[in-house]
Amino acid sequence: MITGFVADESACYAFFHNSKKICRFSSAYKCTGSVDLGEKPWDIAIHSKSGKIVSTLRSGSLQILENIEATTTFNILSDKLYGVAWIVDKLVVRGKAEICFLDSNMEHVKILQIGENVIYYIHAKDGKFISQIMNQIRCTVLTKKLIISLRTVHRN
Repeated sequence: MITGFVADESACYAFFHNSKKICRFSSAYKCTGSVDLGEKPWDIAIHSKSGKIVSTLRSGSLQILENIEATTTFNILSDKLYGVAWIVDKLVVRGKAEICFLDSNMEHVKILQIGENVIYYIHAKDGKFISQIMNQIRCTVLTKKLIISLRTVHRN
């Protein structure tokens, strides 16, 4: 079962439940490479311009991949890391009740405190990101000085 997936113009990258590897697949669905991370990943993101891949690991670290090879591992100041996304040149990492924004050197730019629950999913596109916290979905638009957050709560 695939539990993480990301794609760019030339390939897609996936990892599987109970696996410590990230695999690269061609457009013909052939595995063209893999890397063993040494532990299970939670999520994966690819930078649209540089092709740099980042994965969150269950230990709470970030693993950087370049050309399907593990390069640098970063520990950031967060309780637990779950998901990851790129917004332009900032890396957005979700954890327990917070979203961390990191620059290209993996230094903290800012931290948003959001409730008390784990933020499981986050997706980014065109300077916007969508996150899921339990049964709430938030859409946040980032501008130079303003963060606008829209929240939807599903009620039974």
